[in-house]
Amino acid sequence: MSQHTDLTSTINEYGIPSSPHMAWETHRDQTLSKVNFRKLLDNVIPVIRIKNFASPEECERIASVVAQTKFGAYEQLDPPILKIGPSQFESHEMGAQAKQHYFSSAMDAQLTCNEIYEAAEFNPIVRLMDMLRADLAVSSAIAEEAGWGSYFAGTIRQIDNSAKLHADFGEITGTGWQIEAVDAQLAINLFLTEPEEGGHTTVYNRPWVPRDEEIGHVEGCYSYQRDLVQGADYKIITPIAGDMVLFNSRNYHEVEVSCGSRLTASTFLGEVQPDHVIFWS
Repeated sequence: MSQHTDLTSTINEYGIPSSPHMAWETHRDQTLSKVNFRKLLDNVIPVIRIKNFASPEECERIASVVAQTKFGAYEQLDPPILKIGPSQFESHEMGAQAKQHYFSSAMDAQLTCNEIYEAAEFNPIVRLMDMLRADLAVSSAIAEEAGWGSYFAGTIRQIDNSAKLHADFGEITGTGWQIEAVDAQLAINLFLTEPEEGGHTTVYNRPWVPRDEEIGHVEGCYSYQRDLVQGADYKIITPIAGDMVLFNSRNYHEVEVSCGSRLTASTFLGEVQPDHVIFWS
């Protein structure tokens, strides 16, 4: 297994590391292929979009079942974001209780989501795993934590307000967890509904580096200072119902306010060795 990429960066006028590697080779949405999957993991391209990953009928069935399911909310997030299923990042700062907090609800949440997908006759996580294996020769599994069991994978999330600037990477929240071992990480979002307006994701070509925790992390919040992405290139991802998008979640990203429902089925994918990935939420 390779070690985490050592991203060497230059320093901008604010003393903040600027984009630590080459420019993206394109800003266009890319299709899923073996080559593009590798490029996305290496942050050479900004996004892969699988158009019509789910049919309108499949999206409608999931949304209808979800409408009858009780949502929770991320703890201490402002503005609030509704979700079904636990998130590992909420647990990581709980010290000795972190894994108990996460894994105590992971199994029940997975059963709930599996019931939703069974009722809708469509499981997006299983379909993506099958696609990676058949089309890319990439094997996959749900992440496992020694002594605790399987992670939860497949958060159903509703963002009607916004999500602040942040990055997601195993090294940030996964110290002492299996996901700390991932060499590259992707965010996966299947848009089940699309808002009438807004709800775009902006991804910046500015990967998180460890020094950011000292110079840019907002105390008591999941977000980071905007100076970190000052001058960085960016890609705007439009939510389209039925499309699945994959982007490198180590890059800083944010979601703008939407007008209307923005419902997604979401998970993380992490590469732990060439042609093998793990899933978790």
